[in-house]
Amino acid sequence: MAMRAGVGAALVLVAFGAASCGGVTDPSKNTTTTLTGTLNPLENKCLPDTINMSNGGEYTVKITALQPTPTATLLVSLWQGAGCQIPFGSNYATLNNVALSGPIYQKGAYSISLADPGVLTVPQNFTIAVSHP
Repeated sequence: MAMRAGVGAALVLVAFGAASCGGVTDPSKNTTTTLTGTLNPLENKCLPDTINMSNGGEYTVKITALQPTPTATLLVSLWQGAGCQIPFGSNYATLNNVALSGPIYQKGAYSISLADPGVLTVPQNFTIAVSHP
């Protein structure tokens, strides 16, 4: 019985310690950052907005608006650090489909880039939604 009480107390301390360090954010409590801009044909654009991931947790990135060519497939990338410094992940993306998702272990500044892989013929106005801890 004393062993169980000791283990219980240790678990409470570990949980308290994790919470005080920021811990992991439940995805249902994520923040959504909306990024907008214009992408020109053949452009690889690092968006100027910094996304601050304040805890570990899960993230998703998707294009939520794309005009005048909503059927275009673009390359979306997540970078660690402001200004697209260290590549974290990239994938081809279409409108309203999750382009990137996964765990974030290291909190801090992240950035997004959007690139035309050679399919655009006119500039596109876009909106990207980033759900993050």
